[in-house]
This record gives sequence, structure tokens and C-alpha cells, in this order.
Amino acid sequence: MTDQELFDRLKARIENPKWLFHGGMGMKIVDIHKGYCEAEVLLEEKHGNPIGTIHGGLYLSLADNIGGIASATFGTSVTTVSSHLEFLTAAHPETKKLIGKATVIKEGHRICVVEIRLYDDTDRLLATALYEYMKLRPYSELF
Repeated sequence: MTDQELFDRLKARIENPKWLFHGGMGMKIVDIHKGYCEAEVLLEEKHGNPIGTIHGGLYLSLADNIGGIASATFGTSVTTVSSHLEFLTAAHPETKKLIGKATVIKEGHRICVVEIRLYDDTDRLLATALYEYMKLRPYSELF
């Protein structure tokens, strides 16, 4: 399987609306290449919380998804080992989309370490994160 075929298959699986924390939340991949994934979520009322801001769980879900995808671009399925997200500021009520950018900063034999940044549609930095993913089995066994 070529890299592009892998990237296309990852994108199709992740954007599938049957998975609540992927396509079901409205996540769309904007860019994917080896060690990198960028995605966005067009914000709707359902992404909010009772205090009028975007729910922090959306930040965490987007970060985890794109970090996992960036790790998976090396050809294996992965699972989250650890995560740490710093909420820097809340998205404004008029924010139209949440944008996430994940970059693998260390690809080891068993573990990938990923730096993630979340932005609003005005390019304002909302959160930063560091996630670790354990490599499982080759994607060729799953597709």
C-alpha cells in the first residue's frame, strides 16, 4: 500500500459519521502526510456547553484524533498512552471552526510522541497538547 493509499483510507475511516468521536463530531481532515495531520470541526450549537463556550471535550477529542492519525501515517494502528492538554483560552461564541494541527515529534519503535495545537478560525491559539501513542499492528492487517 502506498503512503497516499494509506492516507486516503485513514481519512475515510476517520470521517465516517458512524463514529461519534470522529465523523460524528463533524471532524474533516484538511491535510495529512507522513507525521502530520490537520483537521477542522465546523462548530455547531451541539459543540457547546451550558456556560456558552465550546465544550473542552471537543478540544480533547479533536487533539486525540489528529494525534492518532499523525502517528498512524507511519503504517500502524495506534492507541493513546498518555495525553496532556493545556487550555489557553476559550473559543469565542462567534467562533466558526476549531482547527487542529498535529505533528509527530518523535517516532520510536513502539511509541510516537505528538505535539498538537488547536486554533480558532482567526488563527488564535486556543490550546496546546502533548500526546503519546503506542504502535499496535500494521494497517495492512486491518484494511
